[in-house]
Amino acid sequence: MENRKENLMTNNENQFLKLALFYASKGWAVFPLQPKEKDKFLLKSWKEEASKDPEQIKAWWSRWPTANVGLVTGIVSGIVAIDIDPRHGGEESLLALEAEHGKLPHTVEALTGGGGRHKLFKYTQADITTGANNPLQGLDFRGTGGYIVAPPSVHPSGGRYQWEASSLPTQVELAPLPEWLAESYRKHTPGKTDYKPTEPAGPRITEGGRNATLASLAGSMRRRGMDLESILAALKVENVQKCGPPLTDAEVERIAKSVARYDPTAVPVFRNEQDKIEPHEPLNAWEAGFAFLDLLDNLEGRSIRSGIAPLDDATGGLERQTLTILAARPSMGKSTLAWQIARNVASQRMKAIFFSLEVSIPSMWAKAACGVCGLRWKDIRSGEATKDDLDRLVEATALLMQRYDEYLLIDDRVSTSKTIWAAVEKHKPDLVVVDHLRLVADNGDNENNRLGEISQRLKDMAKSFNCQVLCLAQLNRNVENREDKRSILADLRESGKIEENADQILMLYRDDYYDQTEGKFKKTQPTELLIRKFRDDVMNSRIALTFDAQHQWFESYGK
Repeated sequence: MENRKENLMTNNENQFLKLALFYASKGWAVFPLQPKEKDKFLLKSWKEEASKDPEQIKAWWSRWPTANVGLVTGIVSGIVAIDIDPRHGGEESLLALEAEHGKLPHTVEALTGGGGRHKLFKYTQADITTGANNPLQGLDFRGTGGYIVAPPSVHPSGGRYQWEASSLPTQVELAPLPEWLAESYRKHTPGKTDYKPTEPAGPRITEGGRNATLASLAGSMRRRGMDLESILAALKVENVQKCGPPLTDAEVERIAKSVARYDPTAVPVFRNEQDKIEPHEPLNAWEAGFAFLDLLDNLEGRSIRSGIAPLDDATGGLERQTLTILAARPSMGKSTLAWQIARNVASQRMKAIFFSLEVSIPSMWAKAACGVCGLRWKDIRSGEATKDDLDRLVEATALLMQRYDEYLLIDDRVSTSKTIWAAVEKHKPDLVVVDHLRLVADNGDNENNRLGEISQRLKDMAKSFNCQVLCLAQLNRNVENREDKRSILADLRESGKIEENADQILMLYRDDYYDQTEGKFKKTQPTELLIRKFRDDVMNSRIALTFDAQHQWFESYGK
């Protein structure tokens, strides 16, 4: 689909190519990196192939127009770069060095997409190479044999590299590398130092100080000229690595927008947690319109096909960034339906993660394998199966393992909303299934608030990781007292906040479930999937399915 947003912009010039050519004009060698990556190369031997030739550079960015720009350091470009990583104490280390030796001279400086800085100096010291030769924690040298990622590249976190507003390479000359800084490097060459870089020792910003600390960091970055995109990317990294527990992405975004609205020369200083953060500005019509045009340019993959044809027809598929509640009375079949949907998604080579808080993984796999073979699990586990039946189950299991491969993840351990969030953040699935809401092991002052907070966190998770969250929920007993036992929203247990947070609410109903007449069991049972809440379309429509109770499988009615 043609990019509608770009059609409204007047300047479509390739900024990656433009700046790569500018760097070459200054005698700096460049090479292309994979888009949105900082250590994945598009050239087999970037050290040998890096170039200052405009024609070669044009050829690269004609082939890879969104490639990140790698800038070679060392003697070939006449540059030494100091990488200041605030996540590992780089700012504190630099302050300690400057307190002893004096301020670094004003020189060209870049702001990385991850919240760090690159200070560039003239390459005047022939023995400066690239390696783990840090004068202090959080400082790295990039000399001969190394490179940095240069603006306008995009960091893996989504932030953009940019030149610091008062240190542009078009206006500021490279300062010589101070001798005292070079000497610090020499003191810490391999074999001559006891320094070992360390990872941050877990979360250091606790509840009560998270907003103020991140606001202070955002203010510092804004005063250096960083834009909203880069500030937000850096805050997200700090939030995940240092805040315990982390703020929601929505809260981090509010902080970034509140600070980014200031002119860099007029950003207030946030000194403590009592300081107020200004309300963030809403998007104007143009900004909101551009956000929608971005969505139109990325419709492919916006919806996830459940593999249940009438459900996909009625809803357009399960939409990313939304929370769907699937509710029913116990043993109505909601776990079976959700498990079937998860496997259907995995069969499409999309990643699904299923948190089974009620049923063990072997029992879930038994449903899947027996369904493929047309066997009943109760016959297998009771010892009534033949050797041929068992052989078929082994073959079916191997088939399923191959079909789903790494696209289907299952976790049957006790989980809280925080452990679920961490797993989703790590694996980046397309679909998350939580079976079921009441078994998520968060604490709360009462059940209504507890379930409401869990459902809100699941909704935030769907938006933060661009996935669909399908959460199962129980219905209360009110339905048993009505003549028409088709469930309604009020039948959700502790329904108020769950109903409010959900984007879609689906409810299962089967007549056979309530027919206790002896001998009335049917192999296939007509089932209704009721759409009780649907933000995007008509509510209260009914989807006709058939439930194969013996083999635990749903299909279109009459199929």
